Amino acid sequence: MLTKKMAELLAYIDKAMKETGTVPSYDEMKAELGLNSKSGVHRLISSLEERGAIRRIPYRARAIEIVEQSVGGLDDTFVIELAKKLSIEQLEEIIAEKRASPKLA
Repeated sequence: MLTKKMAELLAYIDKAMKETGTVPSYDEMKAELGLNSKSGVHRLISSLEERGAIRRIPYRARAIEIVEQSVGGLDDTFVIELAKKLSIEQLEEIIAEKRASPKLA
């Protein structure tokens, strides 16, 4: 499960890649998320990679690929948008309901 900041960063990376065709720089990500340092961005990027949400290509700048996934049968973009607006508990409840009732798909 992604934290709210991780979901915000993932949504920002996805949006920036669709708009510009490139991954934003750590400075751009830092500014977008309101973080104080690039090390915070690095920590979030590493966490996203560990959770399988993104893939980094070694030895290349701005080489991040978003891994297509679904959470509980829900589209990633939908889950990211929900994560921005809801608490973790509310989001987990929605996912649990979705898993329990496949008719909602």
